[in-house]
Amino acid sequence: MMLAGGQHMNDIREIAQDKGLLKLCGIKKVPSPDAVARFLGKKNNLRLLNFLVEYLNRQILQHMSLNELTVDIDATLIESAKREAARTYEGFKGYCPLLSFEASSGLCLAGKFRDGNSSPASGITEQIRYIDRFLRKLNKQLKRVRSDSAAYKHDFFDYCFDNGIIFTVTADHDSAVISAVKSIQENEWKPLYDRDGIKTDREYAVTVHAFNASTNAFSLVVQRWRNPQMNLFDSKEYCYHIIATNDFDSDGRDIVLFHNGRGNAENYIKEIKNGLGLENIPTGQLHSNSVYFMIGLLASNLAVGLKSFLPEDFRKSTIATLRFYLISIPGKTVFHGRQLILKLQKRFLEFIQQIRRKLASGLSSA
Repeated sequence: MMLAGGQHMNDIREIAQDKGLLKLCGIKKVPSPDAVARFLGKKNNLRLLNFLVEYLNRQILQHMSLNELTVDIDATLIESAKREAARTYEGFKGYCPLLSFEASSGLCLAGKFRDGNSSPASGITEQIRYIDRFLRKLNKQLKRVRSDSAAYKHDFFDYCFDNGIIFTVTADHDSAVISAVKSIQENEWKPLYDRDGIKTDREYAVTVHAFNASTNAFSLVVQRWRNPQMNLFDSKEYCYHIIATNDFDSDGRDIVLFHNGRGNAENYIKEIKNGLGLENIPTGQLHSNSVYFMIGLLASNLAVGLKSFLPEDFRKSTIATLRFYLISIPGKTVFHGRQLILKLQKRFLEFIQQIRRKLASGLSSA
């Protein structure tokens, strides 16, 4: 239902009306919206769905050539008018899921649906610990992690230091950090060039910092640019963006450009929320919503896995594109010679056959 464009639980009725799809999938009965709601409320289903998502991720990662992975971790807000929803830090009522994505593909490696008043930093170290251990079982390495300031805390940094994980995290502008920035000498600032070698309006410099609660020192890669709105009440000459990292080998410019790539996580979140309808929260119960959200992550990762078998042009496509070219295409099922046959328009046939051949080859080599 989600992959086909359904936005609400009642849209499951459209699946029930698609007789051809039911025949192809061998589905004899589709649950009603009320039955789906009861399914969401069962206590054990969240654990089982987490297991199923992990199983699917294992299959997808084993077919990926990547052995060193970069993970983007981010929290997002989903607005909801449900009476039980808590007020978020943005002031509206809703929920605050925490999600971690493999950076190149958008595969969601971990996700937790949380109340709206949850701190963005809550559970972030536990989530990265789970991903690290999961990848080690597949003989793959969690090489790098990128995050916003939610991960700017000593236990997250200490875990990365202890397990050989390189992190780049947007730093808080607390008094200790600002003091470290002000200690940078004027001759240490360098012009910042973008990926194309074009000079930007920013400069960067690198200094060293540490938490009081930790013995691990890390670098602060600081960008500065002229304050465009100086006035009587805000006399700061420069604006700053600060990245904390334990990457001591890379140049500051490379670290800035790498960290900027974490913007892909926002696109992956947008795809899950808008592309699969997960911005529409079905119930007022946290557990039921968690189950529904996990079904959405399962659908999202299934689409990511499918794209690895598609032509190169579709590797970066959105679910809307897949829906247009692959999922919501006209077809007819007929029985002939005791066989179930799917009839398609000629223009879709070669595309479908190409995918079937790649799937068959991939499954036979598994």
